[in-house]
Amino acid sequence: MKVPREGRQYEICTDSPELSRKIFNNARANAFQFIGHPIGKKLFGENNLIYLSGQKHKDVRRLTTTNFTPRALATYAAIQQKIIIKHIESWLDNEASKSPTKPISLRFLIRNMNLETSQTIFVGPYLNEESAMQFNVDYNDFNVGLTTIPIDFPGFAFRKARFAYNRLIDTLTVCTEHCKKKMMQSDEEPTCLIDFWMVEILKAHNEQNLTAYTNRELGGYLFDFLFASQDASTSSLLWAVALLDTHPTILEKVRTEVARFWKPKSHDEPLTGEMLREMK
Repeated sequence: MKVPREGRQYEICTDSPELSRKIFNNARANAFQFIGHPIGKKLFGENNLIYLSGQKHKDVRRLTTTNFTPRALATYAAIQQKIIIKHIESWLDNEASKSPTKPISLRFLIRNMNLETSQTIFVGPYLNEESAMQFNVDYNDFNVGLTTIPIDFPGFAFRKARFAYNRLIDTLTVCTEHCKKKMMQSDEEPTCLIDFWMVEILKAHNEQNLTAYTNRELGGYLFDFLFASQDASTSSLLWAVALLDTHPTILEKVRTEVARFWKPKSHDEPLTGEMLREMK
């Protein structure tokens, strides 16, 4: 991020929770500005969460807290479990069956699993199979463009990424519209992140008279969540697997703990929020 001071800008990074909170609480145009890419506004758009400041930044952040309550996290865990089991079984069927003794390269397998997990947790039933396939193609094009030279001309990866981003936001905008219609019915229970979020947004608009967000704005914020969860989580999962493989005593402790709550024969029984809280 860049910190303007006395006409100059200083770049800083931090892994301190306390300092991070101070930074977020001072997200103003004349204080801290987050920089996601050298010409990120052209790629991510002006209304991206990265570039919000002032009261609007605080309002959006406050409304997202409902996405991470124990109830919401338990809902996400059940979704994750089904997707993870499905992918691991496919890896064993398609990869291990070819050569049971040959190691499996997990990088792209975990990335694909993580993308499906993110999509399903964030927008659940609102993203159909056809849209999900196009979403995966567009997301890959976006990532390629993000890490290349930012030349915005036809034929360059950056231009392709910019168009892919617009299609991604179009898709998430439609998901947001469907979610809003569903959650305006008081008897509907949240089944994914945008449901929990929409309930809080509708409540805030009714009780606190907050300015309504457009469906496209919310679609953009959803993409921010998905983007933040994708490659960092994939990297974390890969490192977790690699480190457990090189520390067999720790791996055995993990297996023993998991076995207290779940076994392969209890395939369809989801881990609950209470179970997760007991896992150390």
